[in-house]
Amino acid sequence: MDGLSRAEYDLLQTWTEVHGVSLPEGINTLIHKLLRSYWSLFEKGGNSLQLLRRLREQMGFTPKSEKGSQEFKNTPVSSESASDVLKEIEVQIAESEKKILDLNKSREELLDAFKRYGYQIGALKRAVSQ
Repeated sequence: MDGLSRAEYDLLQTWTEVHGVSLPEGINTLIHKLLRSYWSLFEKGGNSLQLLRRLREQMGFTPKSEKGSQEFKNTPVSSESASDVLKEIEVQIAESEKKILDLNKSREELLDAFKRYGYQIGALKRAVSQ
């Protein structure tokens, strides 16, 4: 199957702009996103694999190796639930970054205490050996 020509792409864009009001709510926007993603595959040849992956993700195609558990196989995913998941991931990342900072601070405090105790042990050993 050959790719769309620029004229065919423009025709589809025009058709969706004219007839988009007769489409179900949100479908027109999704078609525009799909067309932009599709066309960007041809405009940006260097990023075509990445864009193809994104297009497949947007269309719901996932490689067999990434499908994972079958328990969610028939669960519909809305853009709202996807944005909720994204927000939750961002919160988890922020919490993880804070935990990392706290752990690094604790590590530094422990290293300082280790050095102090090392000096104290050395001083005690010198005092005992005299």
